[in-house]
Amino acid sequence: MIKINRVDVSHLDKLIEIDHNNFNDPWSRDMFEKELLHPNSEYYAIFNDDDIIGFCGGWYIIDEYQINKIVIDKKHQNKKLGQMFLIYIMELYRLRNIKKATIEVRESNKIAFKVYLKAGFDVIGKRENYYQNNGETAYIMIREF
Repeated sequence: MIKINRVDVSHLDKLIEIDHNNFNDPWSRDMFEKELLHPNSEYYAIFNDDDIIGFCGGWYIIDEYQINKIVIDKKHQNKKLGQMFLIYIMELYRLRNIKKATIEVRESNKIAFKVYLKAGFDVIGKRENYYQNNGETAYIMIREF
């Protein structure tokens, strides 16, 4: 059964595993732990029964949600789970009266870019040479509520 719940440092090992399996520039354990312990941090996972198959998280500050990381594990991709998960997260924050959500996406990540557009995000700018591992440009996207 698919469900979505909040996660924290007790889920760190699984979140790191998914991050390392899906990104060429995964966060270190220390970075991830600091992120999860940040006072404004809110992370949610999508579960298949008790197994985490993806997560989304970032910082919730006053009336804005800044998504710092979102991923569905490779073996569960291409099933519309990422799109459904992101739409659920956006609805969760809409109900909490946020004004906007922001996210950055690699210029080459066409699949994620399309998911974000379908979830209501628009491009508002670019960050040249943003990603440290290869100097790739990031699109800055925003969703107004």
